[in-house]
Amino acid sequence: MSAFEPGQPWSHDFGDITTWIAYPEEMMQRASHLVQINEGTFVIEPVDHPQLDLVCDLSTADGVIVLMSRHSRDSLTIADRHDLPIYVPEGVSSVRKKLDTDVESLESLVDHHNLRLIDVVIRRGWEEVALYLPESSTLIVPESLGTVPYFRAPGESIGVHPFIRLIPPRRAFAGVEPTRLFVGHGRPLLDVEPGMVDHTLAMARRQLPRAWLRSLWAFIR
Repeated sequence: MSAFEPGQPWSHDFGDITTWIAYPEEMMQRASHLVQINEGTFVIEPVDHPQLDLVCDLSTADGVIVLMSRHSRDSLTIADRHDLPIYVPEGVSSVRKKLDTDVESLESLVDHHNLRLIDVVIRRGWEEVALYLPESSTLIVPESLGTVPYFRAPGESIGVHPFIRLIPPRRAFAGVEPTRLFVGHGRPLLDVEPGMVDHTLAMARRQLPRAWLRSLWAFIR
């Protein structure tokens, strides 16, 4: 893993995916990704940083992807800087108004790239779509799952977002068995064991008291 001085972003190149956390000192640890999908390269939910272009080469990207209604982040800034189109899933309609610019349908890429879109949560106030890349068994989840400490109960490697532990999206991920998990909050998990995602979701309610206590401590410390 790459290490940076305080105030500088954390990043790591995993070959087909480069992940960076622009401000690793933040509790939320907002993670962004540069993902190679077949012959294309796409920036997923970028958080900008003055030194980002030194950490991650976005000059050859083919577009910016936003998967979560609250994750417009710096997508428009990055898209304007590198003259890139922005892709948004049809179900994540509210982010289109936030971006205040023309966007392309992410579904238009599905026929041309080996990827699967997963409607995780589609309701008012929470619109989230995940990406699954079957060739590399890679799951990219922007919000409902994370590795940051305030998502996780003690002993968990993957955590469910505190706001949806009561109603975890088990059906959305049924049958999906990734070996790698990239998230919108926290560092990637590269050794996902079979059944780990399903087990995490199945245990979400039972682990709720311990997870909420840990989240509360993270917010007040």
